[in-house]
Amino acid sequence: MTVCRRKETCGRCSEIGHNSKSCTSTPKCSNCKAEHPSYSRKCPRWVEEKEIQTIKATQNISFAEARKIVTSRTPTVGVSYSSMASICPHCKNRTSTQAEAPPDNNQIPSSKKSPVKLNNRANSKTEIILDRANLSNASNIN
Repeated sequence: MTVCRRKETCGRCSEIGHNSKSCTSTPKCSNCKAEHPSYSRKCPRWVEEKEIQTIKATQNISFAEARKIVTSRTPTVGVSYSSMASICPHCKNRTSTQAEAPPDNNQIPSSKKSPVKLNNRANSKTEIILDRANLSNASNIN
């Protein structure tokens, strides 16, 4: 008893009208159109489907969620790493790939603190080296 309403398709050459037992044609996958039989475990579509089913079973999630996980970590053919890196993973917006211009000298805050020199000797005090402006202020106080 046959329940399937479609015509028989060869698993080896993907043609309609005969089965793979009597086929002598060159192999052609019906899933990815490559030169291997449709039942080959080397088919990239079969490998992807197997990975989706494994994730679905091990993480106890839906097929759609497992497919999202697999497709998000599988590299897309023809898309460079730099173009994918410029897309924000959270909001899917493109980010700028150009470096920002350095700030102007007027925008850089000046450091008015005196440099500090530390001695490496264990029993000595820390020496503070004062710049000329601080030295003149200290002499005016005395």
